[in-house]
Amino acid sequence: MAYLRNYGFRKSRLEKAGCYGIIIEDETIKITNDSFDHGMFFSALDSGDTETSWGRLSMKIEKSEEVLFRIHIFATDDKYMNEQYTWDEYLLDEDVPLEEKNKVFLAVENKSYLATEDAILFDVIGRYCYIYLEILGTEDCSISKMRMFLPGDNFFQTLPEVYQQNNDFLKKYLSIFSTIFNDFQEELEAAPKLLDIDTTPVELLPVFASWMGVNVEGSFLSESQLRTLVKNLYNLNRMKGTREALEKLCEIVLEEKPIIVEQAMMDNQDAQDNVYGSSPFDIIMFVENFVPEDKRMQIMYLLKQFIPVRANLNIVYLEKKSAMDGYTYLDMNAQMYDEKTANLDDKDRLDGHIIIQ
Repeated sequence: MAYLRNYGFRKSRLEKAGCYGIIIEDETIKITNDSFDHGMFFSALDSGDTETSWGRLSMKIEKSEEVLFRIHIFATDDKYMNEQYTWDEYLLDEDVPLEEKNKVFLAVENKSYLATEDAILFDVIGRYCYIYLEILGTEDCSISKMRMFLPGDNFFQTLPEVYQQNNDFLKKYLSIFSTIFNDFQEELEAAPKLLDIDTTPVELLPVFASWMGVNVEGSFLSESQLRTLVKNLYNLNRMKGTREALEKLCEIVLEEKPIIVEQAMMDNQDAQDNVYGSSPFDIIMFVENFVPEDKRMQIMYLLKQFIPVRANLNIVYLEKKSAMDGYTYLDMNAQMYDEKTANLDDKDRLDGHIIIQ
């Protein structure tokens, strides 16, 4: 009992519309502030059958209370306005003044709705359906996610013919429940997308990671990094406790392959003051990319979920620039050189701190 047809108002359809004081931004309709009257005329929605009873129009509206927004709709079986023009040619021609189109459209419209996000179209019958958005005001107004459904009432059509004749009240009454049912049915049909890592909302990705036994709470990963990580968690769990798992994690999180040194693999295992650690369970990871201080602890927590139980992991960030700590002193005869450049013959150059004696 789902909708048989669904007409979406995507970017291509929006750009073909006749616009007056309207701009299109990412499939969202917005108004300009340089005029009070705004209008948008869409090309015909063709059902392919004559005497089609159009169903339901839905959209998302965000506007100021000072803005007046009205939807005008009419349907016809004849796409010709007169002997010279079709309705599309006339309505999409932006050389025709908005005031003239407004008068013509209001003279033939079947229904008009005031700032409604969900309109059930009764008595809008015809093969071609035309929609006109009228917006009055200079404050902010945006319309998005426009969709036309056909048919709009599935419940009423399932009744015997005797109940469908001359029963407008029952049709309008059942259309409320039919709309609720169809919206619920759409959510059920879209459920598989929630389990697809590429299409699921980003809020569900930490939940999927927890199903694999990994905690990725926090905002230290971008959306693309988080999706890539969740995709690879199955293979990472199989490699947990290995060098390959840490290298793969760093390629996803830090976008580089680190240098990993295990103290157990070094010859000087008994050295106390050693950058590689003093215990055979110590693991040192060298990373070149700069990582903000507030994200280092979160990255460390993520990596520690993939190391052996008794292992100690330390990360050394090899930043390309150095900085002195507070209360730093220079010894006698120490000097800070300014960076200079010298030119030699044959266009040779000496860059950096160069001393010629």
